Formats: sequence, C-alpha cells, structure tokens
Amino acid sequence: VSQRDGASCFPAGAMYEFAQIPSSILLNPDLSPRAIQVLGLLICHSNGERRCWPKQSTIAGPLKISKQAVQKMIRELVKAQLVRVDHDYQLEGGMLVTSYVLIYPEIRRS
Repeated sequence: VSQRDGASCFPAGAMYEFAQIPSSILLNPDLSPRAIQVLGLLICHSNGERRCWPKQSTIAGPLKISKQAVQKMIRELVKAQLVRVDHDYQLEGGMLVTSYVLIYPEIRRS
C-alpha cells in the first residue's frame, strides 16, 4: 500500500491511497452508501492495529457532509458491528480523545 502524496484534502502521507472494503460490506443492503464512504475513510486513516483518531471534521470535509451526518454514519457502523468507538481521556490536559476501531473480520488472501 502506498502513501498518498501530492495535494489533497489530507496532508501528504496522512493516509493510504485506497481502502479495501469486503464485498459483504459493500453489498450489505442495511448500510447506507454514505456510511460505507465513512468506513472507507476510517480504513484509510487506520493504523496496523485497525485504530484511528480522525476528527469528525476530517471525515466530513472530503465527503462534503456535516459533522452531525458523520456522527449518524458512525452510529450506523457501530450498530452494524463494523466499528467500535472508544472514548479515552489523555492524562495531559484531561482532553477527551475519540478513537475508532475497525472490528469487522480482516480480509484474508489465500
């Protein structure tokens, strides 16, 4: 997987160029197309442990949707058991940090 370079709405090297989304998710009639787009961006931002910390505005910007719409799509992904949302406090400053964990089964290649 190559890192993104050049001008984009994301800083260079901040995310992967593409997201692998299992066909079972893409074809799931219970998921809205927008929720699948949000999932794709979470995948792009995720690290090796399938966890990411993007701000909701970071997800909303490239999709041209509101932060409230992102929240709705995250709830949809949580309900579908594809994403878990963790809220943690940082020791320094006591700030609340939200992380998103991808909990759908990993894609296995034979």
